[in-house]
Order: sequence, then C-alpha cells, then structure tokens
Amino acid sequence: MRDAACYVVWSFARAYSPDIMRPHVMTLASKLINISLFDREINCRRAASATFQEAVGRQGTFPHGIEILTEADYFTLSNRVNAFLNVSCFVGQFDAYLLDMLKYLAFDQLKHWEPSMRQLAAQALAVLSVFNPALVVEHILPTLIEKCFSKALHVRHGAILGVSEIIIGLSGNSVQHRRQVLENAFKSLSLKERNIIREETDNQKKFSQLYDEISNKNQLDACMPGDSDIRVKVTTLVYEVESKGLHKGKGGEIMRGGICHLINSLSQAKLDFSQEQLQHFFETLKENLRHPNQEI
Repeated sequence: MRDAACYVVWSFARAYSPDIMRPHVMTLASKLINISLFDREINCRRAASATFQEAVGRQGTFPHGIEILTEADYFTLSNRVNAFLNVSCFVGQFDAYLLDMLKYLAFDQLKHWEPSMRQLAAQALAVLSVFNPALVVEHILPTLIEKCFSKALHVRHGAILGVSEIIIGLSGNSVQHRRQVLENAFKSLSLKERNIIREETDNQKKFSQLYDEISNKNQLDACMPGDSDIRVKVTTLVYEVESKGLHKGKGGEIMRGGICHLINSLSQAKLDFSQEQLQHFFETLKENLRHPNQEI
C-alpha cells in the first residue's frame, strides 16, 4: 500500500500543473522524505525517492529538491542503516523537513513492531537532534517521557530508547557510535555498493565537516538547565519506570535492556546525580547482571 501510494503521488506530479499542486507541496514533500529515509522496506524507500525526483523535475517547487536528490538516490537509500543515519543527516540540515522527520521517527517508527527498527529510529533521533536541540526538548522529549509508561510494551520500549538516544545526541556523543553502526552495516555490502554510497561531492564533504563540528558539542546544559522540569524527569526516569514495575512480568526483559541503555546514555552525558541515585543505578545493573538472559 505504501508503494502504491507513492505511485499515486508520482502520477499527480505528471498530471497536474505546478499552480494546482502548490498548496499541497509541503505536505507531500515531507511525507515522501519520511518514507524514502525511514521505511523498513527497500522498495518503499526507492518508490518514495523516485516520486520525489519526479515531483522536483516536473513541479520545481519542492524545497531544496535538487540538493536532496544528489544525496538521496537509488543506491544510497538501498541500505537501511545508511538511509537512517547518513542520508537523513544530510536532509536534516533543512528546516523545512526537520520537525516532520523528528515527529515521524519519535511518534511512528519508535513504536514499530520490529525491535531493530525501534532501535534504528532512536539512533536516527540522536543524529538529527543536534540540528535544533531546543525543538527536540520542547516538542519531542516530553511526549516520549510520557510514553515510557505506556501500557503497550512496544510503545514504552521505543520511547525509552528514544529518550536515551536523544540524550546521547545532545551530549555530543553520537558521532563515534554512528560511525561504528554504519561501518557494521557496510560490511554486508559489495565493494561496488560501498564505493557508490561513500562517493561524496565537495558540498557533501563540507557538510560532513560542519556536522561533525555541530554534533561534537554538548548542548544539554543550554537546552536543559540543571533546575528545569524536563531535566528532572530525565534523570529520575529509571526510578519512575522501575517503581511502576514496568521492568518485570510480561515484556520485562525488553524493558530491562532499555533501562540499561538509558543508564549508559545518562552516564555518557555526564549529568549530575546524587549518591542515592548512583546507588540505585548500581543496584539496577547488579540485578540485571544476574539475569538468566545473556543479552540482559
């Protein structure tokens, strides 16, 4: 259905004049970008990219269309991890698409039925959060914290991963992790495919350097001051989740993994904790070390 929907929009671009399509351009452009970057299926990502290309060529009104097409093409979108963590990084620099990308990842893909997709969506949030930390803290983080207590396991697991990765991104620790994930993903590709994906233009090289400079900065204190309500909620999230018993019973193993990841993220961010909070983290980790599930 998603593939077919892209074909419908492709036919709109061919059938209607730019004047007729102009009121709908931003809605269609944002949806196509989200599908081309963040869909689970390769045929849907490619279909959305082809539709975006057709619309840019015939309508000429899609924001930053030509620039995006140079990076998001048939080959670069073929690898899911590359699409989520590399191509999305390039598109995220454009304000016209950033908020919709963040919302789609946080409120759609983080509740995906497949755990690996939830993890990848969370990592993409870390990559994109550096472009506008204030926007993420204001519009994304509060809702994700609430979803950490959802009755639906897949929703609360995705939410706690999302909070964890946003903290990693805003604390300036996402760059190295992103590179490691990309390198692991590229190992499954042929040499020809790797060369195509890694081939960069001069503009893309300049952007990569600029992105590294931005993402290496710790922006937590600026957008989440020490006495702010949102910072208190983040630093007490482990305790709140455990106090409600969400790490036990059905789905408890999945949530334990999420809680460990959150503790790891908070530690990397070097946030200030009381001795009592640190002791609670230690007791949680000690309990999980004894867990019969090797992954936990």
